[in-house]
Amino acid sequence: MPGLDGFHLLKILTSSPVIRPIQIIAATGLTDPEIKPQGGLPERVTVFHKPIQIYLLVTMVRVHFDGWSQQRRAPI
Repeated sequence: MPGLDGFHLLKILTSSPVIRPIQIIAATGLTDPEIKPQGGLPERVTVFHKPIQIYLLVTMVRVHFDGWSQQRRAPI
């Protein structure tokens, strides 16, 4: 992403009222102490540190997808 790093992208995405409700999952090679001086991560961002434990990522995606699909089926 020329001219745009992941921290800036996350700030843009989480400031959008359309995208704000969406769960964002980020993968990084940075440690928590390396993330903090960058301003940290927005509240609703879940971070996975590399190397990623794929079963945890798959589980998280399934949980959020199941919650999303149930909301879409709920009567209005």
